Amino acid sequence: MSAAQKALDGDHLDPSASVELGLKIADWASTKVGDPRMAEARYRAVLEREPEHQGAIDALVELLRGLGRFEDLLPVLKVKAQITYDFGAKKEVLFQAAKVAQFELGDVDRAIEIFREVLDLDEADIDALDALIALTENSGDYQSMVELLLARGHNTIDPAEANGFRHQAATLFLGPLETPSKAVDVLRDVLDMDSTDEVAISQLDLLYQKLERWKDLQDLYMQKLDDATDERSRVEVLRSLAILCEQRFDDPDEATGHLQEVLMIDPQDDQANADLERIYSKTERWQDLVEMLEGRADRARDQGNVEAELTLLVRIGEIWDGQLSDPDRATDIYERVLGQDPEHTRALAALAGLYEANEDWDRVAEVLRKAAQTGRGGPDQAEVHFRLARLNESHLNDEDGAVAELRKAVELNPGHVGANDSLVEYCRKRGDNDGLWEALMRQEMNLKTSGEKVAKLLEIADLQSGPLGDAAGAVASLERAHEMDRSNKDVMLKLSDGYIAAGREDEAIPVIESLIDAETLGGKRRSKGAAVYHQRLARAYLSRGDQDKALEHLESAYKMDISNTEVLISLGKLHYQREDWDKAIKLFRALLLQRFAAKAGVDKADIYWYVGDISLKQGDARKAKGMFQRGLDENKDHEGCKDGLSKC
Repeated sequence: MSAAQKALDGDHLDPSASVELGLKIADWASTKVGDPRMAEARYRAVLEREPEHQGAIDALVELLRGLGRFEDLLPVLKVKAQITYDFGAKKEVLFQAAKVAQFELGDVDRAIEIFREVLDLDEADIDALDALIALTENSGDYQSMVELLLARGHNTIDPAEANGFRHQAATLFLGPLETPSKAVDVLRDVLDMDSTDEVAISQLDLLYQKLERWKDLQDLYMQKLDDATDERSRVEVLRSLAILCEQRFDDPDEATGHLQEVLMIDPQDDQANADLERIYSKTERWQDLVEMLEGRADRARDQGNVEAELTLLVRIGEIWDGQLSDPDRATDIYERVLGQDPEHTRALAALAGLYEANEDWDRVAEVLRKAAQTGRGGPDQAEVHFRLARLNESHLNDEDGAVAELRKAVELNPGHVGANDSLVEYCRKRGDNDGLWEALMRQEMNLKTSGEKVAKLLEIADLQSGPLGDAAGAVASLERAHEMDRSNKDVMLKLSDGYIAAGREDEAIPVIESLIDAETLGGKRRSKGAAVYHQRLARAYLSRGDQDKALEHLESAYKMDISNTEVLISLGKLHYQREDWDKAIKLFRALLLQRFAAKAGVDKADIYWYVGDISLKQGDARKAKGMFQRGLDENKDHEGCKDGLSKC
């Protein structure tokens, strides 16, 4: 062995003999002597002399693999891949290297790098693509991931499987990559492979709307229409096309064409009939609307649905009378209806409208009363009573009759806006507070927005707390308003007053405290506006019998706004009740210097009485007499001043 090494280390061997001897020594060291370090050194020496020697590099790979030296093995495999010229064999070596990096070394980045070398050789290699997808999936590198998924889809033969990868790519474009336009391109590729893919169709529908790509959306719907296999599906697509044409293309003609196709499939489609009627009305295609309604009336007649037939005929008559300005045709229609049903409420009301246009008020009254007597109820009869009310008011000079008809109208249709509005006016005029409350309640029930409802509930609460004397009812109305708008200060202030009036001080206090907190930003700023709330809080504590707390809040209010007359009066009265005469008289004297109308149930004569009474209690009868006399100058009938004067 030593002789062989000396020969190898010498210079007298030719290169080929040196390589051959080196390999023998390495093999002997590896298999016979068990000296892997010597074997590795000799294999590497051979490769220095002959870098592309396949035997040496294969042996070195096996040696390092057997020793578990994977960090050293990886660069050797990469060298082996470089010197391997067979296409398939080169890929196989790279796969081995990538798996060493991934599974033995846990080095995902190097594994990805090597798998990408495979793709550089063969971009359609499915195994490399799958490996890269698996390695990239949780890396957060969404751009690389989407490129791999698209490549996988492009190189997949089975259409369904290929579309599965495209769907994953579209999800990334829609999600973390936030590029919906690219998602559109991918989903369109999906539909090129399978035009019936429901997921792609649904996503494209939403994307085209979001991106406002209306022409593309129309093309999508037309493709869906071509692929529809049943009438129900065709109707849904046609309905979508009609909406698109009307709302986005401003093309009512195209929209009506699609709706007519719906009605060819299902003449009874209520939505299509309603939409078509609306578009004809909007575009003033009255003749087309009449023809459509006549067709519906004929179908109703053929089906034995007399009520529907007559309702449609009345609608046709209204169009002839109004939009087409042909009262004679309208009259013929109404008479045709009344020939089948002499008590048809809406036909009678419409006929009355024709007489009204001719100012034939007696005939109008006759026909409307006949319509009112049919007793069929519902909105149509409610409208008849409303029109009778207007007739009584404007032409028959019968206010009582008008009110009676309005009450009948709202009884039949509580949501009749005109009747309720008129009743509100009449009830205010007549001082009918109960009737006014009922009308306001009906108005509130039929309002749509919370803002409108809150305003109406405040009006109702004022009526309840005032003329009706219903404190509990006022609180209930204000609580409803507060539920709708919890930041409305007017509602909260009135609600606190309502709680106090109803003897519910414990509920008033937190409401007022929240107002103070909002006004002062949690006590961080002084605000004159908060003085009013402190005064209300004092009232709540006084109602609960807590004078100390009431005094605390009145003094806070006074510090915030020394010019607030109501605060001065309330604070002076509280000092008077507590027999703190000096503080009370000081405040009342300050009030005498101000000009004010009666506030907080106190007028200027009352202030003179307070000053006089305190002066009397303090033993100054002469000053008291002067105050009582001046109080009588303000109000000669003031009983307190009269009584005080008699004591001086």
